[in-house]
Amino acid sequence: FLEDEVPRTRDALWNATELLSCGGDVVLSATEAEAERRLRMRRNALLRDEGATFPYGSPDAFFRAKSRIEASELFEWVRRMPKGGSLHLHLDLVGNFSWLVDQLVSDEYFDRLLVRDRGGSSFSLTFNRNATTNATHFLEPAASYFASRDVTRDARTQIEQAIRFSPSVEDIDSYQSAQSWDRFEDMYETVFDTLNYKPLFEAYLANTLAMFRADGYSYLELKTNFGAMYDDDGPVSIDDELETYETARRDDLDFALIVQVNRNDDAAVAVADLAAQLDFSLGNVSEFVAAVDMVNEEDKGHSHAYHQAVVEAAYSTYGLPVVLHGGETAYAGDTNRVRPTVWDAEVVAPAWNPLRSLEWGASRVGHNVASAHSWLYLRYFAGSATCATVNPLSNAILRYASDVRGHPGRAMCSARAPFAISNDDNGALNTNPPSHDVLAAYVSWDFDLAKLKATFLDSVTPRRCAVLANATRLHAAGGGVFPP
Repeated sequence: FLEDEVPRTRDALWNATELLSCGGDVVLSATEAEAERRLRMRRNALLRDEGATFPYGSPDAFFRAKSRIEASELFEWVRRMPKGGSLHLHLDLVGNFSWLVDQLVSDEYFDRLLVRDRGGSSFSLTFNRNATTNATHFLEPAASYFASRDVTRDARTQIEQAIRFSPSVEDIDSYQSAQSWDRFEDMYETVFDTLNYKPLFEAYLANTLAMFRADGYSYLELKTNFGAMYDDDGPVSIDDELETYETARRDDLDFALIVQVNRNDDAAVAVADLAAQLDFSLGNVSEFVAAVDMVNEEDKGHSHAYHQAVVEAAYSTYGLPVVLHGGETAYAGDTNRVRPTVWDAEVVAPAWNPLRSLEWGASRVGHNVASAHSWLYLRYFAGSATCATVNPLSNAILRYASDVRGHPGRAMCSARAPFAISNDDNGALNTNPPSHDVLAAYVSWDFDLAKLKATFLDSVTPRRCAVLANATRLHAAGGGVFPP
């Protein structure tokens, strides 16, 4: 009896699991089925060539294998796949940072580049000659600053190591340390103001869009802040800033903008910041701005009453949906874990944040790692049909899910909780080209082509994952043969 029954039960369970998980209703064409067979062969070959060390088992393993992965036939196939949309992208952190360093040290920009020494090994870069300074943090031309700071390394090397969260394999230990967020913020403080310089930003935006287009993407949602841009004549108006986006949008792949506010500000400050960014022509808002997000370190705390004040301001004043960072944490306890902040009696476990986001009617939740702390939470999230954006390599490098094989995205697929695979901060984290996140999911979660195709289609389906209404016309972009 057992010899006959166990295989039948096993097969029935396996088939039911596949049908009920993401992609269970996707039927592959004969051509796609053959492509899937060849993809699996190449995946097996990659894992065999890497030997005992799984390439996504830790940040260390990934960076040691990265160049070999990029040289593989499997990676080339994944790059060519039509992927639909990447929806969780911090614009000033997703671009090609090697290209950015090349620009900063080029003849076109280096003579204008200024440096503010922040003490120790830290510095900030800017082109704004009117930037606020003080007696201990003054602006200095980049050429003289870098020449006097380290005679053994040129300016390019010093800048690249400062703005890369992962400049070399030797520094990987910091990923697993309590200082990883401090290091990430120090890196951001170094580079962010250079991308407020309109001439460089225009080139950076065009280069970033071209990079995603080359990797098979047809739609992006870019998180940004309005009102900080400047040129050689001083501050640039938000209307002029929008022209930059309008021109890029005409010339390259389609995208929408998501306005950010800082969840670590006081609630009144965050609401005022939202107003400062959006109190201009509402016609422009409806055309360019798709949603509002609250960003920054979630474990640092703040009550849900605080979050709700910002959410209500976005909805009631501007009619904008909210796509909240929620559950980007590996910790189920309450607040004040990373750095001191004001204790808040209303703060609850971060695993609640995705659920509260659903109560507020969030159109999408960013990351949602913490929902996998509880199978009931995950089932509730799946039942809501609210999409999550999943960022496997960002979560691994920031130590929220260090081994990608155990990333909650795998459980989301099993629970059929809709999600789209995205990139987060791929320029700063050195995980470009963007297809690395897709390949990490395919290799680490035992995905097949049907599961990948389901996530690609969801990423350009409005009211599923995409926010912008005109992404509807892009839905068919994910319907071709995978890979081409």
